[in-house]
Amino acid sequence: MNQRNINDLENTQPTSDPELLISATRSLLEFIDRYCPKTLAYDALRALTTLTIERIESGKCEDGLRFETLNVVTAAGIVIPPGKAPGTVLSRPWCELEKQWPERLRGVQEVAADAGLRHYVCPIKEKSDGGHSSKYHLEMVPIPDDVLYQKKKAAQGEITYIRDLEPKPSWWARFILNKGYRVAGWRRRLLMTYFLGTLLLAAGTLGFLWLVMLFSPKLTLNELGLSILVTLVIAGAAWETLSPFIRLFEWRIIMAPTGMIALNELDVQLEMVRDPKLGRHDPATIRLVRYSSVCPHCGGMVSVVKGGKDFPNRLVGRCQENPSEHVYSFDRLSCVGRMLRG
Repeated sequence: MNQRNINDLENTQPTSDPELLISATRSLLEFIDRYCPKTLAYDALRALTTLTIERIESGKCEDGLRFETLNVVTAAGIVIPPGKAPGTVLSRPWCELEKQWPERLRGVQEVAADAGLRHYVCPIKEKSDGGHSSKYHLEMVPIPDDVLYQKKKAAQGEITYIRDLEPKPSWWARFILNKGYRVAGWRRRLLMTYFLGTLLLAAGTLGFLWLVMLFSPKLTLNELGLSILVTLVIAGAAWETLSPFIRLFEWRIIMAPTGMIALNELDVQLEMVRDPKLGRHDPATIRLVRYSSVCPHCGGMVSVVKGGKDFPNRLVGRCQENPSEHVYSFDRLSCVGRMLRG
């Protein structure tokens, strides 16, 4: 595999500084333990980070920080079936990691930035020719400026949210939300057409229905009740179709409608953002995001959800371990939250 397949590694940082590398590696390990699922892919990545930290701490950097496949498989606790080569066993989990890495990259960068670092580490597989074992190592990459400059230091008792995942849209929304929907040019006109088209379709259908009723020679009570029911259904469908976007334009961030996200995605938000340097002069972009944090009281995952009746018309962070008491405010701009209970 080419070294640059998993991420764009232009302007990589030389790994000659062990202290810098170990700090960035520890931030990746922290991200894995806090935000990643317990799968073989992340077991392998955790093993690579652990091996790297152990070798640096033991002062054996001169032996190199590139590890054989067998080292990674053994450290990850992956069982090698009889007759199977370590590379065959690790191949599928590593391919899964490569596929998921772009979705997790923003979270990796933000955790490193929260730790005061200017670089993060990227896992690299160096495929060897001639039947030799592949080797794995961590490469340091500069954190993008937009991640560094948006981070605000949380005070004691506050939590810091990160975008731990780039959620996948549903199959039909993939064509418009995969890289964000920029509300400018023909895309803006398309969105306005969607709004007006939905309103006109609902109004036209209701108008036709009531015209038929008005000129009907005999209208029974059952027919009147059915007409009212159909009217309510059409009006409700139109409102459900348009209301998420009305709320989005008003509040700038809402919980993403279920139909717009993949079935395996949970607690996803739909957000409207602008380039902070251009401000109101920059056309808005609509994107899917997922903000989360870690509860300082119990270590549970804090997910951003609707405030409900306790905190109406707002999104809050609720701890999955104690959702009734460990509740935090949510500010999408500062990415800092404070306790709302107690």
